[in-house]
Amino acid sequence: MPYRCDFCSVRTFFGDTFRLRPLEDGVSEVKGIRHRLVMLTMITSSGIRDIRGNSFRPSQYMEVINSLHRNGIAIWASFIFGFDHDDPLVFERTVEFAIKAKALSAVFALLTPYPGTEFYNRMKAEGRLTDERWWLRDDQQEHAPHFEPMRMSRQ
Repeated sequence: MPYRCDFCSVRTFFGDTFRLRPLEDGVSEVKGIRHRLVMLTMITSSGIRDIRGNSFRPSQYMEVINSLHRNGIAIWASFIFGFDHDDPLVFERTVEFAIKAKALSAVFALLTPYPGTEFYNRMKAEGRLTDERWWLRDDQQEHAPHFEPMRMSRQ
């Protein structure tokens, strides 16, 4: 069963199935890459509560990360802010984690209510959308996030 992230547009468009390829295809593809780069998405422990069907164990992150580093694998970390359990301290905690994890690169993003996702529908039902058609705005980035977070201000 795939992860059931209510904010994920991929699941909305491609459905609730894992997209699998034969192992040999994956091995062949990796062998053909000139420059080796493994990219992993990381999730804050508070964000995990908002992902249904997950098997993440935040207490094991550093163990896994250290193992990856020992095997010459660098980490490109991606973090999403704005989950209902996030508070203003999540920003500092997340940056500290990225530094502790010695991430080669880190990307920080805002939770976004993409149309058609369960998250969009929930924000609309709860009256928390700031603009029901935000994606049509020319200046949409200036108005993000496009919903009212629960435990912090939009600013």
